[in-house]
Amino acid sequence: MVNSIELFPQSQTGYSVNANKTPKTETVPIEAQNSGLNVDTLELSNQSASDKVYTKADTKQADMTMIKELQEAAEFTTRNLMSLVEKLILKQTKHTNLASLYGKNLSQTEAVTVSQASESISETGDFGVEAVSDRIVDFAIKVSGGDTSKLEVLKGAIQKGFEAAGKEWGGDLPSISMQTYDRIMEKLDKWAGTEKTESSNLV
Repeated sequence: MVNSIELFPQSQTGYSVNANKTPKTETVPIEAQNSGLNVDTLELSNQSASDKVYTKADTKQADMTMIKELQEAAEFTTRNLMSLVEKLILKQTKHTNLASLYGKNLSQTEAVTVSQASESISETGDFGVEAVSDRIVDFAIKVSGGDTSKLEVLKGAIQKGFEAAGKEWGGDLPSISMQTYDRIMEKLDKWAGTEKTESSNLV
């Protein structure tokens, strides 16, 4: 809707203003017409303020979109952690299985391979308990953004990774993998400040 404000001189020193909510045409006094004075008209827009304001529906839709994006990001992170755990534990299991052949009647080439596998799962090896647990914990902390409140989510993803590795292997995982699982949980609890101490068990 357009409002009309008509300005016309009342005297030599000012103008009178007629501002109404609806357009209104005022007759200019004969004196003003005869005097040759110009009458100025100022058009004002009466656009509703609500046209420029986001509605509650818009805000709700934006919130739902953001929530969906956060959920998808969390699921992606969980899948990555599960995948890493599964791959590392499977490699550890294969190296352990190969190392179990140590001392048996093997060719020179096979003996070297078995020896390397045995070394890889040792305390200082790339697929030993400490090395594998460190890699998994470091990755878990990184993808969590250092947020300790996500501890249980991280543990859940890691557990599923172990379960997936067991299914892929087709049987029970070796004891070294179970030891690795326990070390992972201990390190995560320590990081989150929830580790159990001897004093906490005292009555």
